[in-house]
Amino acid sequence: MRKGIGCAIVFGVLLLAVAAGGVVWLLDSVDKVTSDGQTDGVIVDLIEGRDTDGDLVYAPVVEYAVDGVSYRIESSVRYGGLAVPDIGDIRTVYYDVDDPSQAVSRGFWTLWFFPGLLIAIPLLLLVLMIGFGAYNRRKDAEGATGIGYAPPV
Repeated sequence: MRKGIGCAIVFGVLLLAVAAGGVVWLLDSVDKVTSDGQTDGVIVDLIEGRDTDGDLVYAPVVEYAVDGVSYRIESSVRYGGLAVPDIGDIRTVYYDVDDPSQAVSRGFWTLWFFPGLLIAIPLLLLVLMIGFGAYNRRKDAEGATGIGYAPPV
């Protein structure tokens, strides 16, 4: 077995595991959008806190109504810097139709962008890794020993 192939296999498996996590997250997003109830909510408060670096962050509190009953949820997403939403901003809320008090407020970034990134980047790295491996094999077959080879002096 060629030197380094074991590392390539381990790295490839890790990349696939990260991509699988992205697929699970994406499937959860699809489930939220297609099977749960959906309504608009309004940010009514911002709860102040600190992130792990000690920077100031805010968690929006979103109020929404289902069948005339009002509910409030605190977003699991924390905002800081210029990204802090304003009180009165509208957010989409996905709620459990059997228990409307169980809800999440997610936007484009947490529904689609980050899961897509967790799928795309590992798959791109995997394709590049396979491509460089194939290139090195072809070079080896032609008599060279691959990229970065310097013959002994």
